[in-house]
Order: sequence, then structure tokens, then C-alpha cells
Amino acid sequence: MFDLAWWEQKVANMSRFEVSCQLMNDPLPAAERMWVREAEGKMFVSREEAMRGMGRIFILSDPAPLNVGSLSGVKEQARGDLSKDWWSIAVVRLRVVGNRSQIVLLDGAHSQDWTTQQGLSEACRLMMKWSTNLFFNEFYGGLGADYTDRMVEVARTMNVRLMLEGDGRLPRFNDSHASGAKNLRFERLCDHARQGDFLISTTCPDSYVYGDGDHSGFLTQARRWRALPKGRNTLKWDDDADAVARATDSALAKWAPMVGPPAEVQPEEFEDYRPRSRYCGV
Repeated sequence: MFDLAWWEQKVANMSRFEVSCQLMNDPLPAAERMWVREAEGKMFVSREEAMRGMGRIFILSDPAPLNVGSLSGVKEQARGDLSKDWWSIAVVRLRVVGNRSQIVLLDGAHSQDWTTQQGLSEACRLMMKWSTNLFFNEFYGGLGADYTDRMVEVARTMNVRLMLEGDGRLPRFNDSHASGAKNLRFERLCDHARQGDFLISTTCPDSYVYGDGDHSGFLTQARRWRALPKGRNTLKWDDDADAVARATDSALAKWAPMVGPPAEVQPEEFEDYRPRSRYCGV
């Protein structure tokens, strides 16, 4: 049997997270959580409600192809068990209702087994399903893997209209490479949820919302996310929560509606994209 002095000495060398686990309490103390579960009570909405207001739909992708893994490899190195990341694709709608800017999770898909061709084909399928030409794919310049050429090929084959920037490349996230970017974007998403401005449509499958209930799934990961130094977090896999959190990236503002648009701007300019005859556009 150990005395109080022994326990106090052990506690002095442990983090609050480790102490909580040792005491067999919730391994994520409420004070250290970023995600507020109480906000989930009014988070789920019908498709009809999800499509209300002026909005644009975005396909947000964080690729991790089979036999390649994630572009950064950070999580895979941290796990050290030869497991690979999930390729996660989130479908979000940025909308304005009254004077509120909101994020709605409409749909999503993920896999540890997609090849590059399969992952981009799934993205195109979601683009067709949700009638959007806006596809953002994580890009790390040092690796030169922006996937534009492959995506253009897949989009042409599937007759999907793809929005490209003036340089002929896919649009890129702005905030991916800032210090601690992953925790910062997830914190912004949590702020939206806390204020009632992050919603989940009933159109989003349980396989993406909850996943396996252990490691995968947006809510499964969001509920367990705890920030660590140097932009890290406590999750073994964070792909779904991170893909959704990319809805807060400043690059999306170029296409998203704004609260209180100028009087001369017509609302239809902000409406969700509808298919046109060409597969590629600027």
C-alpha cells in the first residue's frame, strides 16, 4: 500500500491528463476540452434547414493515399506503429442566416485504403452529389503534391466541373502552415459550435459523424481533442475533425457569402453552384 507522500511525488511528475487517467476519471477533464459537448443538443438539423440562407458548398480534402500516407507524415511518425492516416473528405456549407455566419457539415467520407485515383473519384462523386465546383485539397509545396493534374483528369472522366485558380491550379488553403495551425483551426470551429454557428445536417452519414466510435468519426475525435504544445494534440487519428475544421480557413472567404453584403450585390451571386456545360472553370 502506498502512502500520501508517494502519491504526491508521482503526481508532481505527471501532467493533469495523466493524473486524470490514473484516477480512472474521464481522461479528458472538462476544463481541458476544446469541444463543448453541451452544444451538440441543438447542432443537428434537417436537410431543409441546412440549405436555408445564402451559401456556398465546399469539398475539403486531406489526402492520405494507400502506400503513400499523409503529405506531412506528422501523425504517422508520432504513432510509430506503421499505421497510416485516413484520407478524410468533408462537405461543408458556409452560409449566412440573418446576421450570422455559419458552418454546416453536410456530408463526408473517409478511408485508409483509397488510392489517389479512388480518393479523387470520391471527391468528384461528392461534388456531383452536392452540385459544387469548389474542391480544396491539402497541399505541401515542399513535396509538390497539389494533385491538380490528377484531379483535372479524374474530373474530366467523370464530367465534373472543377474550379481552378488563375494559375490553373486547385485553390489552396491559406492557414495550413502557420505555427500550431491544426489546433488553431479546431479552436475556431469550437468557437462556432459554442455560439450555435456550427451545425450537422442529418444528410451526413453516421459513418462520418461518429465513425467507429473509438478512433474515427468527426464527433468521436472532436470530443477527445486536447491541444498539446507545438501544434500537436492527444488523438491517435484526427483526420475527420481536422478536415471539418478546415472550413474555418481564410481562403474559403473568397467564395463564401458575407454578413451584410453591399446593397448592390444580388443574393443570387452567393447561391450554391449549379452545374454548367464545362467541367473546368475559373
